[in-house]
Amino acid sequence: KMEFNVIADGTYLYLNSPNMAEVSGGMAQGPVKVELATIWKMVELSTPSGAMKEGEVNTDALANMIREAASQFTFKEEGSTEGLKRYAISAEEVSGHIAFSADTWLPRAMEMSGPNGEGSMKMTATDSKLVDSFPEGTFAFTPAEGVTVMDLTPMLQMQLNQMGGGGEEE
Repeated sequence: KMEFNVIADGTYLYLNSPNMAEVSGGMAQGPVKVELATIWKMVELSTPSGAMKEGEVNTDALANMIREAASQFTFKEEGSTEGLKRYAISAEEVSGHIAFSADTWLPRAMEMSGPNGEGSMKMTATDSKLVDSFPEGTFAFTPAEGVTVMDLTPMLQMQLNQMGGGGEEE
């Protein structure tokens, strides 16, 4: 079981977890941050069909990409209730279910496993809600006193340069 706290403040994406050493392969012991512009560049390079370009979403290309990915699965409504839409999902190598709030379609739970139950993954979302506005400071990350936040941006930018997507020479 792992817990994550993910906050994007408009400039950086912060990731904090009690399991940070395990998640990072021992590289980080505490919270990490990455510049959002670097993340968008990585998404752009790894997204097929031109769905992303310079941080802008090509909605038609993205919709086609999602349709193509979803077409590999079979979805069957199963176990829905008045407040929950639940679907059994299956494909050649995976099976599981996904559930959404019936009124907002926000994700509530997902459970997937590979052949013979191997490689299982479970995700639950609690206290999800749609809001009209957020109070000032909602998306600010404040580390615990004495804790250093590790900036992974330079490392990821070097990887982008190696992939040919860094843009500028250093």
